[in-house]
Amino acid sequence: MNMKPVSLLYLGVLAGLSGTAHGGTITVGTVDELQNAVATANSLGGNTTIAMRDGTYTLSDTLYVNAPNVAIVGQSGDRTKVIIQGDAMSGSAKVGNVIRVAASNFQLSDVTLQKSKWHLIQIAGETNADAPVIKNCILRDAYEQMLKVTVDTANPSVTSDNGLGGKLSFLSIAPGLGHSIISAVSMRTGPRTGWCETIRFRTSSARTAP
Repeated sequence: MNMKPVSLLYLGVLAGLSGTAHGGTITVGTVDELQNAVATANSLGGNTTIAMRDGTYTLSDTLYVNAPNVAIVGQSGDRTKVIIQGDAMSGSAKVGNVIRVAASNFQLSDVTLQKSKWHLIQIAGETNADAPVIKNCILRDAYEQMLKVTVDTANPSVTSDNGLGGKLSFLSIAPGLGHSIISAVSMRTGPRTGWCETIRFRTSSARTAP
């Protein structure tokens, strides 16, 4: 399956509408509310926007997005003021991935992701998680790849197609503190991908976004 029609959902997010296609919006302000909202979106079968108030959300486990048409957006539009983070940038960290996406038409915008054992966001191509859109985000301080698109090598025809990333800033703390395979992006995808529009990456001890 190769799903392309993400434009209506994306326009709805940008315009600040009250819901995504056939669904509603859940507004959250704490990490417990965020985790519950993702669980609710999954149980409803997706079609949900999760609007995050400004703040820092420190996770105790990965956010697993398993239903289609789920959007996680910073309510204020300022990506520096909504931070979703794991417990550490370390090989011994408890939180492996900050977000793992296993369904199509996922949207992430106007947030910062940071601190993970593995990846800040994993798109599971092996589950046919097509057409993800990641816009206006800061990805920083992952112990491995910050944005990872995976595939099952035993079934390589099933991939994440038609992904789009735009206005993304990748930042890492001083060299030598991460794993030897630390990088901004790693992906194995199908022939029709749209990754990525605009990416900036820098390795720095500075804590400010470009």
